Amino acid sequence: MMPNFLISRLASSFKTLNLNNPKSQLNLLQQHKSHLIFFNSLATKDTKRPKDHNFTISYLIAECGFSPETAALLSQKVQFKTPEKPNAVLALLRQYGFSDTQIAKFIQKRPLFLLTDAEKIIKPKLMFFSSIGIPRVLLPKLVIENQNLLARSLEKCLIPRYEVLKSVVRSEQEIVCSLKRGAMAFVLCDVMKNLIPNTKVLRDLGVPQSSISLLVMFHPSEAFMNHERFAKCVKLAKEMGFDPNKCNFISAVHVLSHMDCAKMDRKMKSLEKWGWSKEVSLSSFRKFPTFMSYSPERIGRAMRFLVEDMGWSSEDIARFPTTLGYSLEKRVIPRCHVIKVLKSKRLVKDQLCLATFMCMKEEEFLEDFVTKYLGQVPLLPKEATCGKLELNVWILGETLNQANLFVKEYLLADPLIPYTSIIGGIFACKMVYDLTQLFSTVYFKTYSSLTKIQRIEWNNRSMSTIHAIFITSMSLYLVFCSTLYSDNWSSEIITHRSSPVSTFALGVSVGYFIADLAMIFWYFPSLGGYEYVIHHLLSLVAVAYSMLSGEGQLYTYMVLISETTTPGINLRWYLDVAGMKKSKAYLVNGVVIFVAWLVARIILFVYMFYHVYLHYDQVEHMSTFGEMLVIVVPLVLSAMNLIWFSKIIKGLRKTLAKRQ
Repeated sequence: MMPNFLISRLASSFKTLNLNNPKSQLNLLQQHKSHLIFFNSLATKDTKRPKDHNFTISYLIAECGFSPETAALLSQKVQFKTPEKPNAVLALLRQYGFSDTQIAKFIQKRPLFLLTDAEKIIKPKLMFFSSIGIPRVLLPKLVIENQNLLARSLEKCLIPRYEVLKSVVRSEQEIVCSLKRGAMAFVLCDVMKNLIPNTKVLRDLGVPQSSISLLVMFHPSEAFMNHERFAKCVKLAKEMGFDPNKCNFISAVHVLSHMDCAKMDRKMKSLEKWGWSKEVSLSSFRKFPTFMSYSPERIGRAMRFLVEDMGWSSEDIARFPTTLGYSLEKRVIPRCHVIKVLKSKRLVKDQLCLATFMCMKEEEFLEDFVTKYLGQVPLLPKEATCGKLELNVWILGETLNQANLFVKEYLLADPLIPYTSIIGGIFACKMVYDLTQLFSTVYFKTYSSLTKIQRIEWNNRSMSTIHAIFITSMSLYLVFCSTLYSDNWSSEIITHRSSPVSTFALGVSVGYFIADLAMIFWYFPSLGGYEYVIHHLLSLVAVAYSMLSGEGQLYTYMVLISETTTPGINLRWYLDVAGMKKSKAYLVNGVVIFVAWLVARIILFVYMFYHVYLHYDQVEHMSTFGEMLVIVVPLVLSAMNLIWFSKIIKGLRKTLAKRQ
């Protein structure tokens, strides 16, 4: 049997069809090809399919707007012979503000509701929800997201639970607010065993009704949660020093319900990276409990910007931890840039407190820190200022160094640093490779006489030389010249110290190792054997982990100083290929490699292990994987360095013997 909707479509097509025209016939078949194939497949699959099944599919397509495929799937869950009950259900839903899209979503989730008695089962419940103040705009969304609301008994479940909930809060508006966020808990949880005892625990502690209402409205999952677990969270919040009379007591219970003591300790330990002791972290938690639920990445981004870029101390942030709760892009960065400009003009005091401007409403901030100084800071014409914070921030930002701003806030902004630096490293490798090929063809006669694989290695070694110069320079600067890893400069443990510059440099190095490994694999073993693969893989894993986690960057840079020897090794290969093995330059190169290898790959590694030994109490603060990398990777590389060093000594002896 062909569905009615398809018959009507075909009939309308026949009205305009010229049956004598073959093209018209072909167009008609193509127009309805998908539907004909679909229903033909249904017919061939089951020739004994009951008529009501086909009727159900037709109805779901025509009245609910489902595709033939979806309708066929739903027809396996619900079937009906007549449209009376489904029509009544759909009409009732439309009466209560359900759009066609919302009806389709609802039926797709609960198709059996089409067989429900609309007047006796569904309507009383919709009337009930409307009577308690749930607006028509909200009701469809509430029902779609929580179909159990219409599935549970009105007299035995919904009304009794409503009465219990009403006894806990102060108004129907608060009940509606609670249902918006916790309708599922309202229907499924045992209110007598959980909600009533939970609120009693709070009242026994002296928690005011306003805070209890806050819990039920905005944290219904916690209000309805298992009583024993809830009581533990309340007890822990009390032990941590939260005042039950203040509303942040409820926020603390909410946060603690999602983390155990071990997770809390790990979170506090991660804050030690910013110089926060356990007492400072606990004090900040008492001031603003919600921040403890933020991810380490979010906290790290905010702290890096405020401490490293803006120059506020971590103690300032600990005194006003609410700063961590504001949007970094929409509030913190724009406002801080405004303050930075005003400070540079000496229009506000340097010791301006974060709380002074961060918690202000936008209108107040504009009035006190933007409009007030329009005449003293170079701006666009006044008619261009429209009172919007974003525009005024941009205007004030014109006084900043735009290139510096771009690098800091985009290229060197978490979490973009890893991506931009790695991509930059790969791009730089490709650029150096191509430029080497271009210049070598013009300026080196030997280059054109080389074999194809020798030319590839020539270009590849140029790439590794540039990387070695870059990363060695960065490593020497960061390890020996900067104060980033100085024992006397910061109270932060040394294994957790990092900066945007240090992370960016490591990302460039990761990009190089990826590019070089790809070439080694592609031309294997022409550009290097298994020892090169092992060396590069170990280096890649260690450098990438240090870059992404921020752990152990000091020791990563100590190891990367060993790249000092790479230019000499590559130069030796160039001299060999150029036929200059007997030249004085080749001999000098061998001696330089010997000395550089001894210092950078033997003595420096010994110093690194000694440094790890002296600071092992700080190394233990790293993750297990990070701690393993600090020990294992340098040990393996040391062994490889010793093997290669023995070969260098043999080669140097052989060269010197030939000279005598």
